[in-house]
Amino acid sequence: MQKQEVINNFLEYEKEKVFQVAKQLLDSIDFEKENNWSEGRPSAPTRDILKSLIVMSYNGMSYRRSQSDLRKLYSEGYIRFFPKKSTLNKYMFDSSIRKIVEELITVCAFSFVDVINTIIVDSTWFCRYIKMTGATHHRKSANVSLPSLKKCVKVHSMCCKDTQVVLCARATLGTVSDITQFIPMFEFILKRGFKIANVLGDKGYSSRENYRWLQEQRIKGSYLMFKDHEDTARSRSMFRKERLLMLRNRPDEWNEMYRFRSLIESMHSAWKRKGNNYIRSKKLEAAELEVLLRVLWHNLAIVAKNMT
Repeated sequence: MQKQEVINNFLEYEKEKVFQVAKQLLDSIDFEKENNWSEGRPSAPTRDILKSLIVMSYNGMSYRRSQSDLRKLYSEGYIRFFPKKSTLNKYMFDSSIRKIVEELITVCAFSFVDVINTIIVDSTWFCRYIKMTGATHHRKSANVSLPSLKKCVKVHSMCCKDTQVVLCARATLGTVSDITQFIPMFEFILKRGFKIANVLGDKGYSSRENYRWLQEQRIKGSYLMFKDHEDTARSRSMFRKERLLMLRNRPDEWNEMYRFRSLIESMHSAWKRKGNNYIRSKKLEAAELEVLLRVLWHNLAIVAKNMT
């Protein structure tokens, strides 16, 4: 019981710090262009909507559980607009809010731009909200076997090896392949000014196209694990062949860097242990934004931790 009390106190402390960082970050951004209107009822302030969605993300997207936190933020002046449940539900389907959240995830990583040179790439699944019918009640179940990935949302993420801050995250349907997301996400962080020297990834990213692109970008520290049946005779690219020979002939040298790939697995596990290992939203657009809000909360918590 004492251990649980310590955990609860820490989570409350982390929540307060995250709210402070989120306020500082969002208050520094000009959202006036997004809020321009000419006719009809004016739209809700984008800044307050984002703050409210971050609060809901902490509470598992439950408006009932979030009301006490929202009232506190409103009374303390963190937000000037107290949103209704229907208003927040509407903005969960707003594509512009999703783009802003994706950018905010990357903006948080700029706090560590000087120490970021090695990134880890991976993906994880979140099941949709499911109700199991019992004898006399309904209950939420996390241990439900889902026969199809179409019932899941996959979040693709690239994080820093040293700080575990996420540089880029994208949410898709569970059936989307990891290979298709690698180059667009990598290009996104390079255009934002990050200097990457090493990249770690599992077998899902070790395609010829990905290695060819890494060679063009002159990223020599490429540690994308090869499949067991791969051999040098099938590797047309000299760069890909060199990496494969390193894995086969010098495994200790390869594992000296590749052993850090498990850090992103621990990060994904922490997302599901601190919150729910399922998502509440039923529609795909809202479900994808929900997982992106979890990633944003993770980055805000890392920034808050390093500010103390």
